[in-house]
Amino acid sequence: NLVFTAIGGTLTAYDSADGRKQWSAPCAESGYKTPPGILVAGGLIWDVDTGGEPYRPGTDLTKINRYFTGYDPHTGNVVKRLPVSGEHGYAIMHHRCHVPRASADWIITSFPGIEFFDVNTGSVTHDSWLRGACLYGFLPANGLIYLPPNPCACYIRARPTGFWAAAGVRTRPHPLPAEERLELTAQSLTPTKNPSGSHRLQVTDADWPTYRGDAARSGWLSAPVSPDLRPLWTATIGPGATQAVAVADRVFVATKDDCTVHALDADTGARLWQTTLGGRIDSPPTYYAGTLLVGSHDGYVYCLDAETGHLRWRFCAAPIDERCVAYDQVESVWPVHGSILVDDDVAWCCAGRSSYLDGGLWVYRLDAATGKQLSCTRIDTLGPKNEQPPIEPTIFARLEIDGARNDILSSNGTHVFLRHWTFDRDGRSVSQTVPHLMSPTGFTDDSWFRRTYWIYGATYVSGAQGWARAGNVCPSGRILCLTDDRIYGFGRDWYPPSPGVQHQMYLAGEHERLFSMPKQTRDVTPETEIVLPKKRKRGETSSENATTGEKDVLWTQETGFQVKALLV
Repeated sequence: NLVFTAIGGTLTAYDSADGRKQWSAPCAESGYKTPPGILVAGGLIWDVDTGGEPYRPGTDLTKINRYFTGYDPHTGNVVKRLPVSGEHGYAIMHHRCHVPRASADWIITSFPGIEFFDVNTGSVTHDSWLRGACLYGFLPANGLIYLPPNPCACYIRARPTGFWAAAGVRTRPHPLPAEERLELTAQSLTPTKNPSGSHRLQVTDADWPTYRGDAARSGWLSAPVSPDLRPLWTATIGPGATQAVAVADRVFVATKDDCTVHALDADTGARLWQTTLGGRIDSPPTYYAGTLLVGSHDGYVYCLDAETGHLRWRFCAAPIDERCVAYDQVESVWPVHGSILVDDDVAWCCAGRSSYLDGGLWVYRLDAATGKQLSCTRIDTLGPKNEQPPIEPTIFARLEIDGARNDILSSNGTHVFLRHWTFDRDGRSVSQTVPHLMSPTGFTDDSWFRRTYWIYGATYVSGAQGWARAGNVCPSGRILCLTDDRIYGFGRDWYPPSPGVQHQMYLAGEHERLFSMPKQTRDVTPETEIVLPKKRKRGETSSENATTGEKDVLWTQETGFQVKALLV
């Protein structure tokens, strides 16, 4: 029967029936660019002080910076004080720009990510790889934490994007043994032939057998293509078509939400067959030796006969068969991207969402012909007690954390890549120093989030002050294509090093354009110094200022339109 206000650094309790003041006590004047954090948890009214700019280089993380104070709601007496130090998240960076939350016996803050303070014991758990939206934050309800999309660039290697509902810790699964994962059919013993019955479809330089053409995801077709393009046919196949792949006289494409793979005649567009799988398919299948290899969000890898669409084998890449809801469909807790990487007769796939969720990511090497498991590498960045690894300090703040998220895999012939994460040919994780084409938010991300880009390099720097650094010294853009010696792309001519500059989101003189540059890159760390391009004068075109920062641009051309697909 009480109403509480926090005004001018004073917390006051009023009787809800007659409005009479009951007591008052000191409290924080405000949070970080938000109203004061006055919350109810554990039967107390809490002053959760999240204001101020805590981080300074050299901050002693063990020093207690402040307290969260719990008052008796009826008397205003101090009952508990929770010490808050840099080790609890404070002094790593300022609190996110929203009020904290409380639920039952927990105070839930958002310094680096999300921190749970137990009001009974004072213990703290950290989930820096999760973060709510600006101004709104997150919502604890129904035993879950609801996390809307956010525009942050911190912890980009580990932090999931999109709208999420996170639950408590799921017991790490005991995976199925390898011999129970593979399911064979009668088709598995039948040789695959082409329509004439003589031999398999042969892949040539004019074909496009996998996502973006090859294992490197280069987007480069070495065969000549006539510039005189015109529509030959159209075909209606269903909702949410993926990109297509093509081999000889066949075109193969998947429709995402109805979980179906289609084969079309390349000359007429006539449908030859269609096969529905057990979950969403987010990217096109891969053609291999008369078969199609395709992953699904039901946690399986499927091998289909390219001539008939019949199932030859399927492999359960999810550690166990456990389900959740995503995009209005029931799918595996460990989904598999549609486009399977085939490298030297070995099929690579990854099951899972994040190295922080549900026991991590599971990366498999399979015999591409038979589906037999060759190896399994697990990426699990949580400790044995589900503790996260240390946050990496930089010259700016502590804005990076080790971790990985699922994506379409790629290969340069000597290494295999999962975004920045790098494997040798035997599936072992190795040092992340090999340049390759990647996207920090994943190849299938079509949101084109402003603080990320595709990049040809070895890594990406996170943080509000760091995200622009790699893009200003390495080949980068919204979309890129690679040849043997050049990179072609579409994207911004440079990236403003925000914050700390005027117009930090759209700096005057920043333009999007087509470009070409040599296929070379450089090592980038949060400490990398960059040379920004001179500010473009009024009326000056990008071709008059072709050297962008420290990147050697061969040519640029402003388009006046957005480029959604690119082929070289």
